[in-house]
Amino acid sequence: AFWILLQCTLILGYTNSDSAKKATNYLILAGFAVSFGCLTKGIAGLTAMPGILAWLIYTRKLKATFLNKGFYIALLTFVILVIGYYWLRNHLTPNYFQAVLQNEIGGRLERQDFLNQKTLPFYFYYDYMVTQGRFYVWIIILPFSVLHILTRKKDPIKDIGVFFTFIFTSISILLALSKTKLEWYDAPLYPLMAVIIGIS
Repeated sequence: AFWILLQCTLILGYTNSDSAKKATNYLILAGFAVSFGCLTKGIAGLTAMPGILAWLIYTRKLKATFLNKGFYIALLTFVILVIGYYWLRNHLTPNYFQAVLQNEIGGRLERQDFLNQKTLPFYFYYDYMVTQGRFYVWIIILPFSVLHILTRKKDPIKDIGVFFTFIFTSISILLALSKTKLEWYDAPLYPLMAVIIGIS
C-alpha cells in the first residue's frame, strides 16, 4: 500500500512538474517506488499501472514520458532490481521463476484452491468493507465523492481527485477480476479512498 501510494504521488508530481529536471527526478523516483512495490508484494506492485497509463493519456503526457530520460532510468532500475532479483533467485533456487509464473503472474487470475475454497463474487471486497465494518459509512460516501470530483470545475484539486480515481479504478478492477481473493488484498485501496473522500 505504501509503495503504490508513493509511486502514485511521484507520478502526480511528474505530471504537475514546472521544470524538466524535476519531472525527470520524479520519474526516476517513481521507478524505485514501482520496483520496491514489486519486491515487497510481487505483481501486486504493478496494479496501479493501468490507472497511471490512463492518467498519462488523459493529461497528454504519454509521449513526453517516453521522450524523458528519467523514464529509461526508471525502467533500467526496474530491470536491475526486480528482473535481476528474480533471475538471481531462480539461479539459486531452480524453477523458482516457473513457480512465480504459475502462482503469481498467471495464478492470481485463476482460482487457487489452496487460497480460495470457493469462487468469490466480483464485488467481494466492497461487500466485505460493509459487512465486516472495515470501511462502512465511508464506502457509502465514496461514490458521492467521486461524483463531486468529476462534476466540479477544472482546477488543481480536481486533477488530484481525478488522478486518484483513475488509480482506485485500476486497482479495483484488477482485484475484482482476480479469482484469487483474500481479505487483505484490498489494502492499497484505503489510502486512495481516503484521498478521494478528503478532496471532495
